[in-house]
Amino acid sequence: QDNGVVNVAKYFLSKIDTEAEEVITPLKLQKIIYYAQAWLLALKNRTFFEEDFQAWVHGPVIPSLYYQYKKHGYSSIPKAEAVDSSVFDEDQLNILEMVRYAYGRYDAKYLEELTHQESPWKDARGECKSDEICTRIISKDSIKSYFDEITLLIGLKEIKNVQKIEYINKNINIEFFKYVTIYFIYTNTLNI
Repeated sequence: QDNGVVNVAKYFLSKIDTEAEEVITPLKLQKIIYYAQAWLLALKNRTFFEEDFQAWVHGPVIPSLYYQYKKHGYSSIPKAEAVDSSVFDEDQLNILEMVRYAYGRYDAKYLEELTHQESPWKDARGECKSDEICTRIISKDSIKSYFDEITLLIGLKEIKNVQKIEYINKNINIEFFKYVTIYFIYTNTLNI
C-alpha cells in the first residue's frame, strides 16, 4: 500500500515534542523520511511511497516535499495535527517508530553527514562536485541493496515472527528493538 510521502511526513511532524523543544527542519524531515523508506525496503521489501529521492547537495531529497516545506528554511516546521495512523499497517508503524527513536534524536546536519557516507547517495551523485546541483535519482534498488547488507551483517533477515512482551507496563515489539539495534551498530561502523 502506497501511503504517500505526505502521510509519512505528517506522521513525523505530528510526533514533535514541543515541551522538549524538539526541532524538525525541512532538512531533517527529508533525512528521517529517507531512513524510513530505506528500512522498510530492507526489512519488509516494501515502500511507503513511490516517489524517488534525488541526490541533492545536502543528501537525499524528495523534490515535492522540499517545495512543500522550503518556506521554513532552517527553522523548525510546526507540529502537525495527529495523523490517522490507521493508514499504516503494523510493520510500517514499527519502522516509523524505530526511525523516530533511532534517528530523531540527531540534528539535520548529523543526518546529512550520515547520508553522505552511504553508497546510495554517493553512487547517485557520481562525479558531481560537493556543491554542484544534482537531480540524479537514488534508485530504490540501490537503497534496498545497501540496507540489505546492513541487515545481513547483523543477522536481522532471520526474524520471522513479531513477538510481544510486557515491558514497563506496555506492550513493546521485540522486532522494534532489533531495528533500533541496527542503527546503533551501523553508525558505530561509520565512526561518526
